[in-house]
Amino acid sequence: MREVKIYLGSPNDTHVIGKDYAARIEKWAEVHLQGYTWQRGRGYWNGTSEESVILTVLGQDIPIVALQELRDSLAQECIMATVSEVNVITV
Repeated sequence: MREVKIYLGSPNDTHVIGKDYAARIEKWAEVHLQGYTWQRGRGYWNGTSEESVILTVLGQDIPIVALQELRDSLAQECIMATVSEVNVITV
């Protein structure tokens, strides 16, 4: 099964993921994703520490244009996505 992880940094001016920023991510996810896991973390970009989010999606391809829409809605220089094949076990 395909796994996509989308790595999102926080706003460049605050380095904090506030309610408005999180709501923009959720709004995008409601439109483009069938289901996902939201993980908060701390990332580093260009030597600066910031709050971050990783969205993990299983079994769904995400078009580049949708990722570009997310990047633009968050006013980010870039976002990163990884795609992997994983074995899934459900019980």
